[in-house]
Amino acid sequence: MLLVALLLEAQVPTSMPRYRYEAPARATSSSICAKANGDRAMVHAELWLVSENECETACTDWPQCTAYEYATLGSDHRGYKRCELQAEPVSHGIPANGYTCKVKVAWTASTLNRIAMNKLPGSFNMQPVKPAVAAPPAPPPVSAYR
Repeated sequence: MLLVALLLEAQVPTSMPRYRYEAPARATSSSICAKANGDRAMVHAELWLVSENECETACTDWPQCTAYEYATLGSDHRGYKRCELQAEPVSHGIPANGYTCKVKVAWTASTLNRIAMNKLPGSFNMQPVKPAVAAPPAPPPVSAYR
């Protein structure tokens, strides 16, 4: 009964994230984005006066975005916020104060059989639920013309 009550109260996410963001090679906690040849000039879209979370969300929503570079420009309380959505591959970061470079990486699940409920009280007898296996795709129709 306790287990049922805990399961009813548990909040299960309805959707999994599509992407995760990580610093590129050689990046420090404060870096600008760069291409493999070291060039900083990249095709990008700019957003101004947005938060870093809004910048990341914009990158997630734009299919051509490969990375984002977020900058706080200005030293007073009115510092401007700039978001560059990169449309070219970013290979590494170059250290620069006030900048953050994050590369978009497709999110993949670690395993299909992972169960978070195994830590709940009374769950020692629970068995994992086998995931549904998708049916293989249908073969292409046989053409009468050969």
